[in-house]
Amino acid sequence: MDTLCIAVVTAIAGALRLIRVTVPNGLIFDELFYAGDACLYVNTESFCAAEVTYSEEVGEITIVHPPLGKWLIAAGIRAFGFNEFGWRIAPVIAGTATVVLLYLLARRILRSTIGATVASSVLAIDLLHLTMSRIATLDVFTTLFTVAAFLFWAYDRDSLQMEDRRGKTRLLQCPWRLAAGAAAGAAIATKWSGAFAYFGLAVLTLGTAIRSRRARGLRGAIAGTIREEGGSLLLSLLVVPFLVYAASYVGRIDNPLIAAPWDPKSWVRGFLGAQRFILDFHLSLEAVQPYQSPAWSWPLLKRPFLIFLDVSGNTYREILIVGNPLVWWSGLVSMAFVGLAWWRERGTGAWPEMLIVVGFLATYAVWVPLTGARSFVFLYYFIAAVPFLALALGYAAVRLVSSRWGRVGIGVFLAGSVGAFVFFYPILTALPLSKDAWRSRILFEDCNRIYGVFYPTDPLADERPSTRTNAVNGRVDSGTALLIEGLPAYAPPPDGWCWI
Repeated sequence: MDTLCIAVVTAIAGALRLIRVTVPNGLIFDELFYAGDACLYVNTESFCAAEVTYSEEVGEITIVHPPLGKWLIAAGIRAFGFNEFGWRIAPVIAGTATVVLLYLLARRILRSTIGATVASSVLAIDLLHLTMSRIATLDVFTTLFTVAAFLFWAYDRDSLQMEDRRGKTRLLQCPWRLAAGAAAGAAIATKWSGAFAYFGLAVLTLGTAIRSRRARGLRGAIAGTIREEGGSLLLSLLVVPFLVYAASYVGRIDNPLIAAPWDPKSWVRGFLGAQRFILDFHLSLEAVQPYQSPAWSWPLLKRPFLIFLDVSGNTYREILIVGNPLVWWSGLVSMAFVGLAWWRERGTGAWPEMLIVVGFLATYAVWVPLTGARSFVFLYYFIAAVPFLALALGYAAVRLVSSRWGRVGIGVFLAGSVGAFVFFYPILTALPLSKDAWRSRILFEDCNRIYGVFYPTDPLADERPSTRTNAVNGRVDSGTALLIEGLPAYAPPPDGWCWI
């Protein structure tokens, strides 16, 4: 049954991400940076015709994020050329693989085919995850490696229990722990926000090792854990992640590897300089952006992110980064239920609840205080937390499936989730809609702050000139006028709940 379920869910996830992936044509949103850079990883600048956008460069490549995600995009470009399919195929594969890994993770921790099917199905049709799996940006890769790290941790935890029952001591025989560390290092090597998942993984690894020793009645739990497992912990949580991170820069720094570290032209100095540039760039972000939103509002869908809009007469084509209200809001309720169950049990038997809650807090809750410390935070940063919302929904399904009304509730929820997905699908994939059909999908229109201030006219007005607009920088791709004419690249978002 598991084989059939995972095959069906994978096929659905892959098809949804692959169909019409070349639409819209051209570089949209941050593809301008990431696909352009990735092309330069494997081709010449004249071949890519890519625009380099930052003055500080390493090998003429922008370095505001580590290279691994762009290496993966580059693999698709190398295989299929510098075109829409070439630069988007790697995100398609990563998004589909994440669904597969989530099924395996849910099956491992929930011990239920129903729970695994619900969790992976929810992710397969999640609006945010689908959209980010169809464009050449980095966050879908960070999410993939995050789920992989937690899956490998779950495997390691089970192998630890088996060895404890046999009375064996774990030293360096920990392949799944090492794999978890490598996946966490890959998440950071894609985007520094992957460090949040790494810290969550470290909490789980250390906490489980200590609690396991206490459960066996051994004295000196912390000191004993360090003495018995210090080598594997050091290797898996520090050495392996760092090696994976550093390896992602191979081929991106031309300085000689064999040279004194203090030599200004050494590989080590180039590597450290790249890290300094990333840090300085993100610490210096002080401007505001019309589509930014505080982290507390992401699961509430207060301010989605518009990345593509084409208006021609009465025909609207749009790509909006948004979530499914039914899934996300139900997921929050389920997450609270999981957290309550963890609090009540507070024992080694509550480790599935611990994984779900720690994963969610590590990938989302840390953003809440950071919102006040920096600008340029957006709803799509929530993508790494969505798999844990899906796990919480799978957990709830396992608890409900034993009763008739529970099974009815699960069926109604899944049917509603699919219905909502079908309803919003056109504004995720730039399918043509009439104005009335498009407007029916814009649930929140409290955008008054920007009308007459940043927008000269209401985008919902009855008469609009034909135009295609890049919503990030106001650049006209075709047509005769800007839909967001006069909107500064850096302007405050509206106060209200605004999907425009």
